[in-house]
Amino acid sequence: MKIKPLSPVFAARLTSKLRNMISKDFRYKILVDMVKEDIDSIIVLGNGNVDDMAIPIVCYHLNGNRIVGITKPDGKKRLNALNEFPKYISGSKIDKIALVMDQEGENLAGIFKQAEHKLRDQNIGFELTKNDSRFKLYQCKYGSRTFDFILIINGLDDISTETHKVEDHLVKAALELSKISNSNLQDSKETWNSSFDASIQNEILNKLVDSESLSSEVFPQHFDGLRLLEE
Repeated sequence: MKIKPLSPVFAARLTSKLRNMISKDFRYKILVDMVKEDIDSIIVLGNGNVDDMAIPIVCYHLNGNRIVGITKPDGKKRLNALNEFPKYISGSKIDKIALVMDQEGENLAGIFKQAEHKLRDQNIGFELTKNDSRFKLYQCKYGSRTFDFILIINGLDDISTETHKVEDHLVKAALELSKISNSNLQDSKETWNSSFDASIQNEILNKLVDSESLSSEVFPQHFDGLRLLEE
């Protein structure tokens, strides 16, 4: 799966980050600038900087012929990104939207209930058709338009931290690669930012690029959820 940023500003930020934190070659393997056909699926990033690197790695290991849009709406973090859905759907061919966001310190069931409440507030009808602990698939209807909504929650239960974030997955990779021991674990974001210098972070990210098996092990809900964009 290749990704196309939906705004020039986000494209520039994403290109710079992938080039500097992973490699120049990876940027060319995963990002596309020009797409002749209309995009019918988009990934919405609901959180900060690390998602910009993690989600492209997952997409890289999925169907290489598929091109999806990717965006991070300014000032619309986590579930507030749902406010943009009518704009994404209206006047376009978009029929699949995946939102990826951190769990933070919230209860998972509570997050999904909040998401459903926000859908109702925007007059979006929905039916839950896939139900997993950290991702769900909703078949939605907005006016005359129908679309699939995939909500993916970052975090891993086996990473001991008070607030679950995308950094859980990178710390899990570090554990699998013996870059850290369980005794050193603390808040996953703090661990990722403070326990590894830039060269070790780069090494971990590149190991994830090189190994589909490692990536699927540490990003299980992302593989399961984003694969639905291919159907």
